[in-house]
Amino acid sequence: MQLIDATKCYYNEAKWREESDTPVTVEEHLRFSVPSCCCMHVACLAFVVIGASGDAIEWGMTYPKIMRASCVIGRVINDVASHEREQEQCSGERPVMSTVEACMEENKYTAKEDAYRKLSELIEESWMDIIEELLKPAAARPTTPLLEAVVNSTRMLDFLYKDQDAYTDPRALKVVVDSIYVNSI
Repeated sequence: MQLIDATKCYYNEAKWREESDTPVTVEEHLRFSVPSCCCMHVACLAFVVIGASGDAIEWGMTYPKIMRASCVIGRVINDVASHEREQEQCSGERPVMSTVEACMEENKYTAKEDAYRKLSELIEESWMDIIEELLKPAAARPTTPLLEAVVNSTRMLDFLYKDQDAYTDPRALKVVVDSIYVNSI
């Protein structure tokens, strides 16, 4: 089910990119690119690992506010971390459309660093949405283990993309892995 959903997301994003000739806003770009980043699927798989019910997984697939915030964080930090590499690899006449490119077009930025700063504000707003969901009364939110699974998957994404794209190039994690397993205290 989730693989089919992810495939539909990839298809919709590719179709949108090919058919769109007009500049887009960040919000328009995120409408198509957030679902295809599969952050929602990672959290839902974590629900399975913790033994959550089918209802919990269905809740996750309804794309509640905490899940959307997690996915926005994942999409934006991925786009920022991989922006330069993707633009260098672009062989076409137009740049690869990413959240960074959409931000630059929407705000008329000429420097990518300005877009990075603006997008870091969006990441902060998304973290605030997550915190808001966590602070709701227990009766008005899902159980704590489900929320923790979403938060922890978001933390993992933050860790993987914080300094560089360690998802695409896992060699960037060598120092961390060495410090945990080889040179542990």
